[in-house]
Amino acid sequence: MTVNYVRAKLKTLLANVEMRQKCARKGGETDIPTPRTSLLDNLSAAQLKKISKDTSTFFCDFPDLIKFFEPLPVEVDDFDMYVARLRSSIAREIEERNASLPAAWEQELTGKRPRVLYNVLDDEPPPPPEHRPIPPYDPKDAWPCHRAQRGLFNESTVADRMRACVVRERRAMTEEAANLQEGFRVKIQKNEFKVRQQKEAEKEGRKRLQMKKVITELTAKNCITLMDADAKYFEQAAEDHKQNLIAAVENKDKELEAVIARNARKNARWKERAEIAKKKVERDIEAIQEKGREALRRKQERFDEIMKEQQLESSPHIVDKRNLALKHKIVHHNKKEAEKAEETLRTEGHLRKDAVLAAAARRRELDRVFPNRVRLRAATIRGGESFTIPEHNFATRVFGDTSTSEDLHRWSSAPCFSRKEPRWETEFPPGAAAALLDARSTIEKAKNLVEAQEHFRRKVEQSKIYQELQKKVKKELAAMPKPV
Repeated sequence: MTVNYVRAKLKTLLANVEMRQKCARKGGETDIPTPRTSLLDNLSAAQLKKISKDTSTFFCDFPDLIKFFEPLPVEVDDFDMYVARLRSSIAREIEERNASLPAAWEQELTGKRPRVLYNVLDDEPPPPPEHRPIPPYDPKDAWPCHRAQRGLFNESTVADRMRACVVRERRAMTEEAANLQEGFRVKIQKNEFKVRQQKEAEKEGRKRLQMKKVITELTAKNCITLMDADAKYFEQAAEDHKQNLIAAVENKDKELEAVIARNARKNARWKERAEIAKKKVERDIEAIQEKGREALRRKQERFDEIMKEQQLESSPHIVDKRNLALKHKIVHHNKKEAEKAEETLRTEGHLRKDAVLAAAARRRELDRVFPNRVRLRAATIRGGESFTIPEHNFATRVFGDTSTSEDLHRWSSAPCFSRKEPRWETEFPPGAAAALLDARSTIEKAKNLVEAQEHFRRKVEQSKIYQELQKKVKKELAAMPKPV
């Protein structure tokens, strides 16, 4: 399961989820799949573990998922807690989104819930009812069955009803005739007004035409006089304009000189103020410098006093410096001793390890040369003991002082035979066979070996590392919840 395979699978799953989301929104479904839930449901535990170790590599194309799938420090070694937190986060976000106003609005628009919010936000309040006043009470409009109860006259004949009908018709005809007469009178007044307005307009037109004729005759008669008068008027206007320009230039020069003089007075006044302010600033600077020099002098005096105190042999400064130097020497000395001890321990350990490996290689070579060593060790282990045949002096103890390795090789390579055969006495003399068969008793009688094992066991139990390990195990057992 390579990184490229997991990334390709993630892209395929996310593209599928996006397509399903579009279909769900188009169909108006409320159960819309999300990318995070789909990944948790479709990916295996091994794939999720691989993704959680390096989220930035797998979600490089989806930066919004990097922060979500990144495990917390307490979830690095607890995969179940990691998955449970992701699912609870998704469930909480879905619950908050469903409880929000946009989600309720969407559900009402799709018909998944009653349209309460839609009516509140969109519908206008109904218009107030039309005010219909109560008509005034008229006893004459009462029904005939009520007139007698109210004490009104209730006798009506056919002639009275016909007479009332004729009266109503004649009244309606009279009102209609009056309306026609009123409309005819208004139209006559309107026409009279239009005729009078037209006559007045014609009269004014004739008057304007007569005045125009008189003006034209006077203009033709007095044209030269008017032209001369106009020429004099424009000459006088041009001269007045020239004098006005000269006066304006003179006034402008006077105003400019006045402004220059006024600004010169203001500048002189501000220059005087600036000189006064500059002298004040110089006095303030001198005072501040004097104050600073006084503070520096007091500080130098205090510094000289402290330096004199620190130069004494009994001063805390000298004592602290000497203590610090001594601590530095002690720390470096301890560090060198620890490094030397560590180097010695590492060298001795390497030597011991090389010796053990050489002995093991030698034993393996002897086991290859002498297969009966393997049989004897297997028989010893089955008996419940751990015993290793020593390499030295084995052939001598079995076959005598004059035996050689060829005798041992010949004995170990020979096939099995019975004790009743004459070869048994030849191969195993009585004393040598007893020594071979009494190997277990020899081990039990080896007191030095047993004492060495007991001494090593006591040393291990008394070591600090072993005791701290026991305390830690007891503490963890006490912290574990007791079964109910």
